[in-house]
Amino acid sequence: MYKTQKIQHLNGGKSLTIIGSDYLPFPPAHKYLTFLRYQETSPNTITTYATALTQWLNFLELTETPWETPNNLTVAQFAHWLKTGLTPTMPYVGKEPEPLRSPATIGLKIAAVSAFYKFHAQNTGNDSGYLAVTSHHGSRYSSPYKGFLTGVADKKPTRSPVFRIRTGNKTRTPIFTPTEIKTILDACATQDEYGYWKASMQGVRNRFLFATLAETGIRLGEALSLRHQDINITSGVQPYIDVIPRQDHPGGSRVKARYERRIYIGDDLASLYSAYVWELMENNIDLVVDELGQHFILVNGHNAKDPFSALTQTNVYDLVRRLKKKLGAKVNPAWTPHWFRHTHATALLLSGAPPHIVMRRLGHQDIQTTLNTYGWVTEDAELKSISSWKDYATGWENHTAD
Repeated sequence: MYKTQKIQHLNGGKSLTIIGSDYLPFPPAHKYLTFLRYQETSPNTITTYATALTQWLNFLELTETPWETPNNLTVAQFAHWLKTGLTPTMPYVGKEPEPLRSPATIGLKIAAVSAFYKFHAQNTGNDSGYLAVTSHHGSRYSSPYKGFLTGVADKKPTRSPVFRIRTGNKTRTPIFTPTEIKTILDACATQDEYGYWKASMQGVRNRFLFATLAETGIRLGEALSLRHQDINITSGVQPYIDVIPRQDHPGGSRVKARYERRIYIGDDLASLYSAYVWELMENNIDLVVDELGQHFILVNGHNAKDPFSALTQTNVYDLVRRLKKKLGAKVNPAWTPHWFRHTHATALLLSGAPPHIVMRRLGHQDIQTTLNTYGWVTEDAELKSISSWKDYATGWENHTAD
């Protein structure tokens, strides 16, 4: 059986490979994952692709299919195995098992397999595997009309996964209600009647993390990459956070956008940051970290194996699981940290912020990305009735214009 294996490099870097039953890297997969790393592909994307390829190789082993010679039936059987856990030779009686994975997840895994074979086709000249797992992409209907420049330049053929998964309507992005956000924040830390936080350093940190995601709309990787020097809460100026592209987070988090952007924040978030820094100083972070301004804002506690080390995405998702268990039905159980970003954009649009302002705040490369993702928001009457989004976004609106 194959499994995904982390690699720790001597320079401190980390990467992934896929090893077989002999505990050695599987060369074709190792080359592809190395290629993705050299391309500076997102660590999350590499993890997703590595997991999908590991599952694909294990399925090929179960069905005794050489990795070089799959066919379109192999891909269809792989999709069915991902959905049900049943191999082609595994009999069952009665109703088909409940799906183990969503159609969207299965579609992503098949896309990863197609990308793997495309890479090897381009690098070895042997495209038999790639042709087997993909099909020619074209229109079902042909038109007798031709464009003015038809024939001037050759049109490159495109291919797509041979087995397509129906994923249903993908127009809506999942969001919180304002009440759900408050429930999550209060589950981390609350204030007493005198304004003191009734929580440990970690509790105040967790509230600051989720409050930052909610109020700024930045990605989780961007939040984890923030340093203390990136936040300005100087008296007399509007508080702001600078989101700066970096690739040096020890846990692999990074800023997705390739350009720096400044996000203005409200006084409540600035005050919460001050309270969190006070908790850090109470825990003697200054005795462990020499240059606090250059250190990561979101860190583990002083009792961690590596005191005040940078918080990772794994740490955050462990926290999310604990909160889900604690909150139960009070919050949609499917929520993830990325929902804060979707909710932020939704609140701004429903409160009247222009799409180009939302685009800059989110760090999208172009306005079309914003419109494609959130264009449905202002047309949804039911969503508008959930609450007064203008009231919820009060405190942001004056800080969105550049």
